Parts: sequence; structure tokens; C-alpha cells
Amino acid sequence: MKTPSDPIYLAIKRQNGERFAQTIRRYDNGIFDIPNIVHRIRYAGRDATPLLEYLESIKNSRMTSDYQTDESPFELLAAAGYHAEYADTMYKKNAISRYFAPGEELCTFNDDMRHQNYYIINAVRHDADTLRRSDFTVPQRQDAYGTSVISIQMTKTGGFISIKNRYNHAVPHPDNTFDSDPDQIIPGLSASLKKYFDVDFNCASQLPGGYTLIKNQIVKYNFEINDVYYGDTFYTDFNKIIELNRDYELMMDYMVFDLHRREFTMYPRGRSTELDPRDDFRHVLPIEIGDTPIQTTSEKLPDGTIVRCLYAHHTKIAEMHNGQIIRLNLPHSTRIGDAFMMNNRTLIDLQIPRVAYIGDYFLLQNRVLPQLEINADTIGTNALSNNTSMTKLTLNTSRIGYGFMDANRKLTQLILKKKPTDIGIQNNYMKKLFADAMAR
Repeated sequence: MKTPSDPIYLAIKRQNGERFAQTIRRYDNGIFDIPNIVHRIRYAGRDATPLLEYLESIKNSRMTSDYQTDESPFELLAAAGYHAEYADTMYKKNAISRYFAPGEELCTFNDDMRHQNYYIINAVRHDADTLRRSDFTVPQRQDAYGTSVISIQMTKTGGFISIKNRYNHAVPHPDNTFDSDPDQIIPGLSASLKKYFDVDFNCASQLPGGYTLIKNQIVKYNFEINDVYYGDTFYTDFNKIIELNRDYELMMDYMVFDLHRREFTMYPRGRSTELDPRDDFRHVLPIEIGDTPIQTTSEKLPDGTIVRCLYAHHTKIAEMHNGQIIRLNLPHSTRIGDAFMMNNRTLIDLQIPRVAYIGDYFLLQNRVLPQLEINADTIGTNALSNNTSMTKLTLNTSRIGYGFMDANRKLTQLILKKKPTDIGIQNNYMKKLFADAMAR
């Protein structure tokens, strides 16, 4: 039995925290006997609970031996009803793009290097042309439409496999179709792929959402953009895990802020294109900070949560928990462009007292911001469109674009400092709130 004095237990405690080590010990201390377990979970975060079943499966199987076959991957996929092609050129890689609905295209299609760094097999099932996206109003990752076109992708250096489907990000974890286990498509496909491409991989068959495998290391990530995974103090570049230099680099959602250069790194080193150049936060923060002295600190909140804070002008500008922005204060900023923090999901406090203009897709994916005051005369389209938590909103605004707070049904306090002249709200709940506020 592994005791608290066992070197593996102590190594995990130092690396992932005491709670992580204790959770494993209480669940099954045999997990400590998994070869290279400390290395495997180095980037797995500080909560072991979501990983227990996956770790148990490794302990029990180490992995299960592959179903053996002499047939090629293409022969096996044909037997499963797919026409498959090895996509080793840009043209072949993108040949399946016509099967994807607008807005659901694979990131693969925009990656010029993907076919050079991955072995890719694109497979189209015989009925793909007969299935209409409009018939699948409640899409499921492995329904008939989703699995009718798949892309099996393996890093050429080994240690990673992903099976992507026709929905892409319209369903949860679309990059883990069939649990990224080729044998779930047809028995023997895993062994056939390994033999045909002379590459080894381990199926992440039970990894929960928010985790991926990079060279057999479990990686807990906050964001995935174009197959780059962002954690609290690292990001990935193909099959490499790149740690930030904590002396001068700060993770802020999916952007790395360089404290020396006072600017964001928007793409991993060596990449030729930016991942998401639209997000205007990359411009707003450096302008807000200017040339004033800046510093970072680690602070403990009243509930015991440890946060990383960024100060400028002797004022706290941002607060991050596990690399994700939870509070933001922009006392000097006057303009916010398009897609500002559009992928943030954790912001619970935002101060923008002097902002006079807000572009499109402002905080698009944030659902948790509870209240806000906006003095901007113009708010662009789809601002806060997925927010479901806001209960109080104060506006000093003339123009509001369509899609504003489209998902919200909890707002009860709407304060209009002036009556907007152009309101593009589509949500009937919000329309009534605005009509009542305008009538007062």
C-alpha cells in the first residue's frame, strides 16, 4: 500500500497538490504503481477526481492489447462503410470540406502545416451525401450525421490521436469522436494504423472533457484554439508542451502577456500565423498599461483561492485564477474593438467606466458575468449574447446591435441613463425589459 511517506505519493503531492494525491490514495492507491505516473500527470491540474476512471483504466489494462489484423486501414474502413483517403497534401486534406455546414468547418482546413505534422486519414461514409444538417436539430457527437464524415489524425512523432467529426465545435468534444479509439469504428483499426504508419499512440478513451494527451502526458487545458491547448502556465505546440517563463510571462486566458515587452504573444513560437487575431483584448491591455510601472503578485482571496494579479498605475488591472481572467479593471480605456475577450468564460467583474465604443462579439462566450455598467454610446452586434447570469445592467447607450444578451432570462434590474435610439434586440424577454425601462 502506498502511504503518505511513499516517494511517489510525495512527488505527486509536491507537483499536483496534497488534495490530488489524497484523492488518488482514497480511490485506489494501485494507481501509484502506473509506470511514470508522476510524469504522466505533471500537467493534469490539481483536482484528480475527473481523472480517476481514466487512471484506473490505465492501471487495469496498461493498455489492452490491440485486436490484430493484416488488413490496411483503408480496407478496414471500407468494411465499416467508409471511403478513406490518406490526406498527405493540402488538397487532399481539404477535400472533405464540402461536407461541413457553415460555421462548423474543421480548424484543420485552415492549418497549412497540418498534413506535414500529422498522419491524416479522411473518411466519408457511403450515406454522407444523403444526410441533411437541418434534420439533426439536437446534434449528438456520434449520431449518424456526425460520424458520416470523420478525420483521423495522428502526430507523426507519436503519442497523440484525435478523431474529428462533421459537427466540429457544434457538439461537446468533437475532437474525441469514438473516444478517439479507432477500434470503436471497426476492430483492428488501431493496430492497422500503427503498423501502416509506423507510429504508436495511446487512446484517450476515458479522458473527460477539458483534458487531452500529449505524448502520454495528461494535459488539463482551459482553451483549445486551432489544436493549440492553453493551460494555466503552459501551452502546446503540436506535440510539445511549452511552459511559460513565470519571471516575465503571464497566461491570460489563451494569450501570453510578456511583462518585459508589454505585449501579447498570440501564437506559439515557430507558428507562421496568429491563432485568433480578432480579439481586441490584445490591443486594449497594452494601451491601458502604457509606460507606467507594472508588477504581478499572488494573492489569497477570502475564500482561500489563490489568484495572480497584474497591477499598473498603482491599480489592480486584472485578476487570474488558474490562468483565466476573473476580474478586469480598465479605468483609462476609451475604445474596445471587435471580439473583445470573446472566448472568456470566467470573468465575474468588469470595470470599463470611460469606454465610449464597443465592437462586435464583446464577451461572446461569457455566461457568468453577474452585473455590468456600460457608458459606451455604441455597442456592436452579439455583445454578451450567451450570458445567462446577469441580473443587473446599467446602460448609457444610444445604439445596441442585434443579438445583445440573446440568451439571458435572469436580468431583473435594467437602468437606462438615456433612452437608446437604435436597439437590435431579438430576445423577447429583453425586449419587454427595454420597453418597460423606456416607458419609465
